[in-house]
Parts: sequence; structure tokens; C-alpha cells
Amino acid sequence: MNNRAAGIDLSDRSVELVSFRSRGRGVIDGIVRAELPPSIVSRGEIQDIPELLKHVQPLFSSLFPNSSGKVQLGMALPETQVFSKIFRMPNGLEKKQYLQALEIAASEEFPFDSVSDMSYGSVCIEETENGKFYLFSVTSLQLAEGYEQFMRELGAEPSFLEPESVALARATVPEQKDAVDILLADIGARTTMLVVLGRHSQPIFSAAVPVGGDVLSTAIEEQLKISLADAEQLKRKSGFDLTVDDGRVMMIIQQPFNEIAKEIKSTIDYYKKRTGRNVRKIMLAGGTSLLPVIIDYVSSRFPGIEVVTADPLAGINISSSAPLPDNLKEEAVLYSTAIGLAQRAAGSRDRPGPDLLPRKTRSSRKKRSPLRYIRSIFKKVPSSYASK
Repeated sequence: MNNRAAGIDLSDRSVELVSFRSRGRGVIDGIVRAELPPSIVSRGEIQDIPELLKHVQPLFSSLFPNSSGKVQLGMALPETQVFSKIFRMPNGLEKKQYLQALEIAASEEFPFDSVSDMSYGSVCIEETENGKFYLFSVTSLQLAEGYEQFMRELGAEPSFLEPESVALARATVPEQKDAVDILLADIGARTTMLVVLGRHSQPIFSAAVPVGGDVLSTAIEEQLKISLADAEQLKRKSGFDLTVDDGRVMMIIQQPFNEIAKEIKSTIDYYKKRTGRNVRKIMLAGGTSLLPVIIDYVSSRFPGIEVVTADPLAGINISSSAPLPDNLKEEAVLYSTAIGLAQRAAGSRDRPGPDLLPRKTRSSRKKRSPLRYIRSIFKKVPSSYASK
């Protein structure tokens, strides 16, 4: 249990920071947010660490005025920068053998020239009599080193670096045995992240598609011949509400939004084809999930599937003295990933994800001789989680 812990959710346009302490399911000590100028972060890659620190350091200092490097900090990598797969491994191997077998599998599955180019991590998400299922995630070593450097220069102790989907699921989907299959759709400005969570509320499939709320604003801008800023404001005011302005905005944005809906449907169909299981609930997150009447609109596109807005504050206490955004209750979903990161950093929820920090894998980056025994075992075992 750590009483000085935090999570930072970094995107191309904004940064959210949540401080957290563990007490039961946890207590939020503070939430702060800032917009970022263009080009500091691009597609999840930090382009200018000193400039980024100028915007984040005041937020961090406001929550931890005397941190002295003692704050355990967790960060997430965007799904577009992470390659993940679930591998099934045989029972009976030693811990070191599991790691070696997974490294071999990763070197064959993921688009990196060698293990030395990767920063990677794995976590066992399920054990059965048929084997152990590991979620294995990989990112660029250079990218991971940039995030680690940023955390250290911020004055924190890097605790972990994990895929965004894992942090988002931790914050928004309660852990339940034999839970229903859920599709979590995080609709951001430029990208929509789709994550399917199986019966143990663990991400077992994720994808990022290059379309988000910006396409809706652009459609309004072009159709009504107004500025993009005015289009964005009109989108947030009207959304899918037919009673506002005679439904003019809704009629404009429904066509581009249907592209997002098609990606959701494709993911649901793919998941059913691979697993034989049906998605029973769609959970919306991201800024676009705050548009008026969007729940009703998405529900009309997916009859028989429950559609809800993610609630990262469910079951979490908030300190009476915590600095908070004025509109936290209405826009809590915007802080979902940061909350999930802070929960792990504080140890309040026992749902770890793969750790992609470079220091976690540095000792094993030397080239290995072929592990014929482990490789032969691995090739005999189906790698797909859906094959169980």
C-alpha cells in the first residue's frame, strides 16, 4: 500500500493527473488537468520533454508540493503504440521458462527486429487445467525510455508503464467472476480505442481506429460554414438531441458517427467469431461519450445490447480537501485512464497489467541462444485465448 501515488494520462491535447491513496477501494486526493499546445506530444510520442514539463510540473507540484521523488507514478501508452496478444502456455514451467518462452513468441509475432528493440511485459490473467494465459504487450524501447525519463524529471519514481486499455478497464469495469463480455469504446478526438473484456473483466482484445470526435466537428464546420471552434461548441451543446435546433446537428453528425459505429460492430462480430461469445454491454468513454443523447443513439444501433457511460468514480471515495475540477461529476469519464493508473500505483485494486518500463526488461535484452525445448513446447500450444 502506497499513500503517495498518482497516475498521469497523457494525450496529444491534454494531460490528466490523479493523486490517490489506498484505503479499501481507494481515496482520491486530487484531480487536475491542463490542455497541451500542439506538437509537444504527437500520436503518443513525447516530442519535447522540457516543454512538456513546463505544463505538467505545476500540476504535479500542486498535488505533491514536497514530493522529493517519493511519489509512485504510473503512466499509460496509447493503444496505437502497443502491440498486445494473449498466449496460452503449458502448466509446469518455471517462472524463468515462462518468460523465455514468451520472449521467443514475441520475437516472432511482433514487428521488431530483435528483443533488444523492445520494451515489454506480461501478466498471467488466468490459470486453468489446460494452461496459463498470459497477456503480453510490447512497445518501442525508445518510446518507453522517453516516458521513463519524463517521469523521473518530473520528480517522481516510475512505478509502471502499461497499455492504456488496461488502465481504462481497471477504472471503469468492476472485477467480477464470470462477468458479462463488455466492449469498452473510448472515443477520443482523433482515435477510438475498442477493448473487449472477457468473463474475468480483463482486456482480451483491443484495437485503435483512426477516427474520433474530430470528424463530427469537421462535418458541422463544413455543412454550416462556421469556424471549427464554433462547430465544436455546437456539437457539445446539441449532440444527438433531436429537440435542439430541430435536430440540425444530429442530422449532420450521424453519418460520420456511423463510421465509429461500424468499427464497434466489426469488433463485436470478430470477437464472436473468434470466441463464440456475445458482447452483452457497450460502455462508452472519452470526450465524445458526453454528447447529449448519445446513449440512446448508440442503443438504437445495437438492439439487445446494454449501452452505458463508464463511471470511474463508482465505489471510490474522494477526500473532502481534494482539489477537483468544477465539473468532475458530469465529466468524470474524462479522467478514467488516470484514475485507473493511480489505483494501480497505490495498490488499491489487484488487477495488474503488463509493465513496459525499460528497467523491468533491461536485464534480459541480450541475445539469447535458441531455447529449443521451450520453443518446441510453445509450438505445440495454441497461442490464441479464443482457442480455450
